[in-house]
Amino acid sequence: MKRSLSRALNLVTFVFVVKFYSMILRRISPAAVFLLSLILSGCGPAATKPDLDIQLAAGIHPRVYFACEQSMARLDALFSGNEVINDLQRIGGGVSLAIQDFSVDRAAIVQRLNRAGIPVIAWMALPQDQGYYLNAENAEQAKAWFQDFLHWTDSAKLQWAAVGLDIEPNLNEFAAIRKDGGFKLVLTILGRTISLSRNHLVRKATNDYNDLVGEIHAHGYPVQTYQFPFVADEREVGSTVLDRVAGLVPLAVDTEVLMTYSSFRHDLGSALVANYGAKAGGIAIGSTSEAADSSLNSKFSALNWEQFSNDLITAAHFSKIVGVYSLEACVHRGFLAKMKNFNWQQPVHIPGSAITATAHFRAMVQRVIWISTYWIYVLLGLVALIVLLIWQIRKLRKKPAKPV
Repeated sequence: MKRSLSRALNLVTFVFVVKFYSMILRRISPAAVFLLSLILSGCGPAATKPDLDIQLAAGIHPRVYFACEQSMARLDALFSGNEVINDLQRIGGGVSLAIQDFSVDRAAIVQRLNRAGIPVIAWMALPQDQGYYLNAENAEQAKAWFQDFLHWTDSAKLQWAAVGLDIEPNLNEFAAIRKDGGFKLVLTILGRTISLSRNHLVRKATNDYNDLVGEIHAHGYPVQTYQFPFVADEREVGSTVLDRVAGLVPLAVDTEVLMTYSSFRHDLGSALVANYGAKAGGIAIGSTSEAADSSLNSKFSALNWEQFSNDLITAAHFSKIVGVYSLEACVHRGFLAKMKNFNWQQPVHIPGSAITATAHFRAMVQRVIWISTYWIYVLLGLVALIVLLIWQIRKLRKKPAKPV
């Protein structure tokens, strides 16, 4: 059974980000967090950063791709008339379409978009039992998918602007581990950080995926990857721990798109997009979709129009390619229609407090990644230090007192 759009977004972002990073931090005592903060970032509070004002120059207009991840029935309903296609034409937008099957009906939707001159990215989506998203566990399945994709494309004479590889953890695997309790999940994560076999798996998968990228290029298609923004923090630290833990694979592609969804950190807002976007090849913003679980909407509510507009302009300031999650939500909430008269030159003001908070957030993420990478060495060092202290104490006790 294919998972719905909102369920997919909920699982991908909430489970991995909140359950992975926050759970590790909750298991470190406040005193330890404070001590590690001093060790890794120095003493004293950081100075508040200045406000950031963004205003695009006249004529600046990025290519906006709207992600569409729908079952065939919902896809038919979305494109039942000409309104969505007409709106996409007016704004010069494109569609990143999840290819969940190689059906005649899905090909017909792509053909309509091709005839309308709307660029379409083929978003690689594996069957649910193969993990759906791409990671170190399913490189062989991804290669097989591409061969089927080529046959389907040739048969239906489809045209593609690029092929998109969505690099995310194997959610089925993490869900199975979580059933045994949070402690089992922590042990699994820690074990993978030092596992040689896991390291070998990721290296082999990276080579296999790079071969696949080469094959996609050989057929004339540019390649994009969609990555969690934390891969940028991993690079800053000089680590590969996320690759081993979550099966993420770093690939050499034409455009690496970072998924900077401020809907999961409303307190940071567009500052999150600005911070990660400064060094990103491409930026995806969102989410405009409500979560399937209503209890999550109070914490991770979808972007409203003002928030969406600010994120869109901020992303356009740093990147010529901007992704939006998702097309169907933008249609249903009227965002796509409003974009026909969108003022790309309207100013965006990002408070210094939000910029500072985002810098602190990234610093904490990088500390967690650093600790996850080197925890075994820190632990061995602490054990050696304790042994040395005990030895020194015993030596002092055995030393005879000097005569008076």
